[in-house]
Amino acid sequence: MHYLLPIANKPLILLLCLLIASLLAGYQQAFTQGQGRPQVIDRAATRLKDDTLKTVTVTGRRQAIERKADRTTVNVDAFITNAGSNAWEVLEQSPGIQTTNDQISLKGKQGVTVYIDDKPTYLQGDDLVSYLKSLPASILDKIEIMSNPPAHYDAAGNGGIINIRLKKNRIKGFNGNILSENIQGRYTRLSQSLNVNLRTNKLNIYGNAAYYNGTGISHLNSLRVYAPGSNNSLHSFTQSGFAKVRNNRILLKAGIDVYCSPKTTWGLSMSHMNWDATEHRSFNGRQTYIGLLATDTLTQVDNANQSATVNNSITLNFQHVYDSAGKQLTAGMDYIRYSEGYDALTSTTAAGSDGPVNYREQRSNHQPFVIDIYAAKADYVHPLRKGFKWSMGFKSSLTHANNRGLFSTVVNEVPLPDLIVSNRFNYRENINAAYINYAAEWQKWALQVGWRIENTSLQGDQRDYKTARDTSFKRNYTNIFPTIYLSRKIGRRANQQLNFSYGKRIDRPGYTRLSPFAIPLDRYTYRIGNPYLQPQLSDNVELSWLFRNSFTAALFYNRLKDGMEETIEVRNNVFYRQPNNVSRKEVMGFSLDGSTNITPWWTINPIIQYTWSRLSARLNNADVHVRGGNWHMAAGQQFNLPKGWTIEVSPDFSSREVYAQFVQRSTWYIHAGIGKKILKDNGTIRLNVRDIFYTRRDYQDFNNIKDVTGFNQRTWDTQSVTLLLSYRFKKGNKVARTQTGEGGEEYRRLGDRQ
Repeated sequence: MHYLLPIANKPLILLLCLLIASLLAGYQQAFTQGQGRPQVIDRAATRLKDDTLKTVTVTGRRQAIERKADRTTVNVDAFITNAGSNAWEVLEQSPGIQTTNDQISLKGKQGVTVYIDDKPTYLQGDDLVSYLKSLPASILDKIEIMSNPPAHYDAAGNGGIINIRLKKNRIKGFNGNILSENIQGRYTRLSQSLNVNLRTNKLNIYGNAAYYNGTGISHLNSLRVYAPGSNNSLHSFTQSGFAKVRNNRILLKAGIDVYCSPKTTWGLSMSHMNWDATEHRSFNGRQTYIGLLATDTLTQVDNANQSATVNNSITLNFQHVYDSAGKQLTAGMDYIRYSEGYDALTSTTAAGSDGPVNYREQRSNHQPFVIDIYAAKADYVHPLRKGFKWSMGFKSSLTHANNRGLFSTVVNEVPLPDLIVSNRFNYRENINAAYINYAAEWQKWALQVGWRIENTSLQGDQRDYKTARDTSFKRNYTNIFPTIYLSRKIGRRANQQLNFSYGKRIDRPGYTRLSPFAIPLDRYTYRIGNPYLQPQLSDNVELSWLFRNSFTAALFYNRLKDGMEETIEVRNNVFYRQPNNVSRKEVMGFSLDGSTNITPWWTINPIIQYTWSRLSARLNNADVHVRGGNWHMAAGQQFNLPKGWTIEVSPDFSSREVYAQFVQRSTWYIHAGIGKKILKDNGTIRLNVRDIFYTRRDYQDFNNIKDVTGFNQRTWDTQSVTLLLSYRFKKGNKVARTQTGEGGEEYRRLGDRQ
């Protein structure tokens, strides 16, 4: 569909006009409804007692996006275009979130911590991306976005916290829902899920199951041009490739809550994820060498990779409510075991442009990786008087990671163990944290002040197989993380709110980023970990204005110290990619987003965000200063038609963005879908088309790489058609279900592939 690319400017102009018109129309309507029309007020009716208000039930269509002072909530099922998608694709359409180059950023800040049901995923990098892509949107309930979380959350995550809540039925009796999706892209992908719940007066049993089987593809093109006079013998290197990945994923989660008394609840939950992937990559390259006598070399590279990942966890929860005022104690213990087996076989042949094959090589790579995490946490909340309370808690976690890399090379059919890169890495880490938090509300004001302290103790050792040299290290450091939130309701009806927040946060390096293995991706590209990475610290400030719970305007600022950046160093023609603490970075900007009904049947969710960043780094023994801005715009449209029909169109645009050593080019896409309720509104059928014009692509121009210019370009199977069928069965009255249990941020850092 490359013939569609010349018309790209027209949809972008239409999108920009639609955004501006939507924001103006929505704001005008909200203002008119709130203040512009004379209203007759029944004074007696406004003096309702609190106990009377608790009995009121409001029915109606679920709002797609809900806004509060401390978070924005996205209701997943309210968007038709989420049919056939996964958690990663749902995130990229959420307010303030961008997913560029397989990295999540929130309001221009990377290092976001992802939670599932108030529990950290403990994953980073490629493993986090893979896990989110393995969660079908059909089992997601809502996504809570917190750019500046309070003190009782872990301090980890420079960009804030994204909490993904899975579906849980809260109805007595046996109930749940089933769903089947058929996704047709280049290849067929199938996804099925089941959510069940059995609740009585004394216990609640719940479970989720999801299965996915499908194949995806991607195309890669790259160019590297080496500067004359450098220490490299290459003049240029071009590469084009094709990758085909087949995935088979099973996710299971089950739990039970036992109500020992009206005040005391015990809970036990277990989860299991099994993910098998088989990947085949084929690359063709051309190397042009410097010198009159040198000829071009043609290279063919074939990769066959297999991985098997198992992620098991078990959680024990406890909650006791002391009185109706809200005094309560919650506690939880977690054990997580993450294991991954990765095997790769890379075959390389090289020949002159007009001659026979003169080089053959095979490299095998076997990497078993196991992480065990133990965590315990407790929180106590104590109300003082109406509108005032304080809370405190602690958390302790212990992590043990064991990683091995076994490499061998076959040259001219002779196998040779590669002892230079074969290695073993052990890592232990203990984090102990405590916090205290005070919250107060009076008249139109609200204040929350928190103080969190975290101590980190770690040790690691690396032993290579050639010399058995021990490169052990130990570190111990303590950090204090203050947070403050101040808000005031304004307006005659107090339907507007001003919010100010400040928080200090930390990003610790992912466990596999500390592993110092040199892993060959191809003949001219290696990936290396860094056991000497230090955590990065950040200060976050945000000022926002919330209008009628429909529109939010925000100014934000972030300052980052010891920023972890993936750096590229070129030695003897080879790219060595390694994370380092090289940068000082500032991010500032503004955002404007809303959700309103233009008409009773037309809802729009416009988003405009601008971020400007300034980065200073030390790269290749030279000071580098980078600055630039980025626009992100979206305008989701929902049309509710008679007889249960719904239509949705979701355009999205992101402009050029500058990083330390590459520049990300602009990208845009449009999703659309249609749905209808069936079977007495208990069933749904949806037809969804994602990336209609097949315009999504990842295009990066090299920047600040010494002696090298060029680009990387990747496209993948983003254009697809999905047919979704779902049915829910229910019986009884909705009641609240209590579930506690916190683990920490350690699991988020599990396989951070650079």
